[in-house]
Amino acid sequence: MPTGEVSSNVLFSAVPLGAVTQCRVIRSHMQGSRRSMAYDLYTDQQQQQQQQQQQQQQQHVLRATKTPRASMLCRYSYDIACVHGSSAVVGRVVSNATGTEFSILEKESKQEAADTWREICAVVYKPRNSVFGHQRGPRKMAVVIRAIVNDDAADSSAACEVSLVSKYRTCVANNRDQAEKAMTDATGSIVVLENKTPKWSVNRMAYMLDFGGRVTMASSKNFQLICLDCDHYVAVQFGKTDRDAFTLDFRFPVSPVMAFGIAVSVIVRSKNSTGLFLI
Repeated sequence: MPTGEVSSNVLFSAVPLGAVTQCRVIRSHMQGSRRSMAYDLYTDQQQQQQQQQQQQQQQHVLRATKTPRASMLCRYSYDIACVHGSSAVVGRVVSNATGTEFSILEKESKQEAADTWREICAVVYKPRNSVFGHQRGPRKMAVVIRAIVNDDAADSSAACEVSLVSKYRTCVANNRDQAEKAMTDATGSIVVLENKTPKWSVNRMAYMLDFGGRVTMASSKNFQLICLDCDHYVAVQFGKTDRDAFTLDFRFPVSPVMAFGIAVSVIVRSKNSTGLFLI
């Protein structure tokens, strides 16, 4: 992400092939409130800079803040605003009533007064193993991404009529080969990511994932998302480095708003989660 003002095209465009965008997510209390939290996305280039230059190289890009729920069918609702320029709301993260499914929305109109949204990504949290009524073990999640089209390519209205969660449910009902064919039909190309299954460490008595040194604290929030057809390709990884600090790294076919929305869903949903840690 370049320095200076960040355009909406960059925020909603997938990371170029072969590149990795490294960011940090900082959690803080809203001014004048002890319960409401804000989540801020910064670019992270500390691996290329000296310690005294880090603050100058970290660019504040996006902020997510809680908004009033539109109905009882929505448990969580967060607006994503661009920090630079007019600080306009460019995206939204909303969940179902139980907090098991999240939709990441893009504001279709650039006008602030407009209230039309398009779903670009969905997060589905699967039930975990239950022990005496409590869910245990690492989280199970799937992310469904609507393919990002070029500016000169018109996205068909039919592509947005069916929710991404519905498309995912249809794919799960079929076997994998049939599901992959259904991903590129007349309604638009769909990409499905799933969290990488961690390995149990007998020595540490915990589930383990290799984050390449980017994650330093054990947490149930830590995860990696991989493609269905290539389990070595980590499209998104997220993990804790301090009490209120996290790293967020992502690559093609994920955009900054998608990655940030996924991270926000994990943080807010993990408040009451129980289970073993990923490190």
